[in-house]
Amino acid sequence: MQAAYVPRRLISENISLVQEMVHSMKRKKGSGGSLALKMDMSKAFDRLEWSFLMDVLKNFSSFQGDQKGDPLSPFLFIIAMEALSRKLAFCEQAKLLTGVKIARRPPKINHLLFADDCLFLCKANLTQTRYLLQVIAEFSKCSGQVINFSKSSVYFSKNMTPSSCQILSGTLQVPIMDEKEKYLGLPFFIGRNKKIPFSVLVEKIENRMVKWNAINLSESGRTVMVKHVLNALPFHHMTSFKLPDQTIKALNSVQGKFWRKKDTNKGAVISWSNLSKDKEEGCLGLRDFECFNKALLAKSAWRLCSNKDDLWSRDMGAKYYPAGDIFNYTVKDDSSFAWRSISYEIPFIKQNSKWLLGNGATINIWEDDWIPDYDPPPQPKVNAINPTSYTLVKDLFSTGPHGLNVELLFDLFIPEVALSISSIPIHIQQKDSLIWKLEPNGQFTVRSAYKQIYKDKHGIPQSSQESKAAFPTLWILPIIPRERCSKVFEYKLLSPQQLILRINNLYLEQSTQIVKKSSRLISTAARFNLKWLPPRNGILTLNFDGSFDVDSKKGGTGLILRNFAGESRGAKCSHVADALSPEQVEGKALWEAMQWAQKLKLEAVNFETDSKIVVEAIHKGHFNLNRQFHQFIRDFIYCFHNNSN
Repeated sequence: MQAAYVPRRLISENISLVQEMVHSMKRKKGSGGSLALKMDMSKAFDRLEWSFLMDVLKNFSSFQGDQKGDPLSPFLFIIAMEALSRKLAFCEQAKLLTGVKIARRPPKINHLLFADDCLFLCKANLTQTRYLLQVIAEFSKCSGQVINFSKSSVYFSKNMTPSSCQILSGTLQVPIMDEKEKYLGLPFFIGRNKKIPFSVLVEKIENRMVKWNAINLSESGRTVMVKHVLNALPFHHMTSFKLPDQTIKALNSVQGKFWRKKDTNKGAVISWSNLSKDKEEGCLGLRDFECFNKALLAKSAWRLCSNKDDLWSRDMGAKYYPAGDIFNYTVKDDSSFAWRSISYEIPFIKQNSKWLLGNGATINIWEDDWIPDYDPPPQPKVNAINPTSYTLVKDLFSTGPHGLNVELLFDLFIPEVALSISSIPIHIQQKDSLIWKLEPNGQFTVRSAYKQIYKDKHGIPQSSQESKAAFPTLWILPIIPRERCSKVFEYKLLSPQQLILRINNLYLEQSTQIVKKSSRLISTAARFNLKWLPPRNGILTLNFDGSFDVDSKKGGTGLILRNFAGESRGAKCSHVADALSPEQVEGKALWEAMQWAQKLKLEAVNFETDSKIVVEAIHKGHFNLNRQFHQFIRDFIYCFHNNSN
């Protein structure tokens, strides 16, 4: 499996798979051992033969060229390495090489590639070892790659005898791995003492601090260095492993000492807890490494929960939760350290995510969060008849046109919950999807996860939107540093009441000026209207838009169809009663435009709108958490891809 420069694949996935293979090989019993050969290529990108690359490209079917600005050279190397990958896959199918399983159920893996970092796996016997060397030699001869055997190494499963390991190591002409071996910059082996493998990380950062302390940096300069350089150094380690508490404490101590510029053990003027508080609370917002570590691991946990079709997710699921229910998985002590690091954050993902209903095949009725505007999982009403016989949401479906068995809903749930469920649009052709509740677009971000983990750790309540906007504005008011300078240099000191009065007067003065400027801008706004551009001949343009009144909670949609000459071919409008948000109305307008285009059997039509959220939702997948809007976008995309015209 190649993970470098491949969409939807991350370096952390290769690291996790390698850790699972090492974990399985350490526990392997009986006859028939396995080996893992870590190969190092000398100047891999510089030695690639053009003749070999041209032969590979001639057999590579490409229907679309590279876009302007695409980095082509890394992809050329990956395409060349694809030849080696396919050769190894063929050997696996022909039973010439046998890969390693991380458990009984998942498929065997005989190679893992990340750019020029290669890890080959096969049975630990002379036949397969010699054949693996033959494949590598053929690839080296054709591609021009040179294997650096002095930097390569091999690892054998636990059930191999020392004499057999020495014989196979001599055949491969590489040494046996020691405990300090690394893969993609991270420890290959992690034993009982978790502090030892990560002590190198602390030493690396401390050495960097020694060099920085020799430079006379200001407080602002040290803040920038901590935030943008020091915080990035352990990023790679934190993405795959939960660092030990001692390591976390040491990292926090190093960055705290550097920021304060002190080498002694005297008490600090500002506590670390205050330095790591967010800017919204008037602090510096330096990262708490413990919370940051959890947020990065939560990203891997999110990928496991939301991308179940990925190769990495399938392999991990087959080993640890074969039933497919990752949210109810119980962490076991005999699991690998890499898996335990990720699995500890799965409850956090469940708490802050919500299911978007599709076919209902993966959503548990009583345990998952899936009902709009109803956060806790639903409970059956008191007199419900045999509710435990219904487990998945698909059990609530009916064969009728509505999709849900409304009578069954009112038998199982209280009327309020039953009405909420019955209002959900059903799309049996689509899979259930997970959305992130902490971001407006429903996409997971490490930033939002870090903020929530930090708040959970320190018990900080959620800030209102007004306070979030007020605090950053308060700190940059010119009156505060002005009064500070008056106190320091002119020995003038205002009371807090006088300072607040001055701030209020400044606010009233600025508000009056803003109102005057806005009144002048309104009169000239019409001059900058965009001009509608007609489509090419033979293509129609369908413009759609939605409007929403906040006070009356009513909305409306408008559609107009025009040809290349700008002539109207039709227009349509509709009323949206009981609208909940502008996003819902914009999504409704998009859905009506698609329905109208299908009804008219249009074959070539451009859809145009001035709604940014609609465009980003379609092209970038930035969905809004508004349930109705999300459903409209999903329906549009589904109809668009399944429309024969």
